[in-house]
Amino acid sequence: MIPTNTVGSARPVATTGTDGPGTEPVAAAPLLLVVEDDQHAKEGLTEFLLSHGYRVCDAKDGTEALLKLETYRPDVVLLDLALPKMDGWSVARQLRSDDRFRDVTVIAMSALDYPDEVRRAHEAGCDAFLPKPVNLRRLLPVIEHAIGPR
Repeated sequence: MIPTNTVGSARPVATTGTDGPGTEPVAAAPLLLVVEDDQHAKEGLTEFLLSHGYRVCDAKDGTEALLKLETYRPDVVLLDLALPKMDGWSVARQLRSDDRFRDVTVIAMSALDYPDEVRRAHEAGCDAFLPKPVNLRRLLPVIEHAIGPR
């Protein structure tokens, strides 16, 4: 049985544990940081990712995202680009300027699905771009490509 707890929010997430006495530890599921200022969208993404076995933490703006990155060291960041306090492009640039986070995959999400916006996201350091509303069937393969086989 995998115990649950919270990672930076009130949402339950799978954590490292054991199957019982004398067994090997269960490998922790990849940790995803969902950065989204729309509460409904953030909750929907979080529930979807939890239901697919990922651990999830979240942030409501760019400033909080940088704090969560420092604290939790996620494997993948799902990053809305239009955020209050600090936009997603600035978050991606700061992340890429810090050697500790060079291996973190950043998946940009935006309703601005124009070639110039996609280019700007990649130039800022995002590894992938998904238009909003996010097609959840497209999201999983992008995440799985980023983290490799589980």
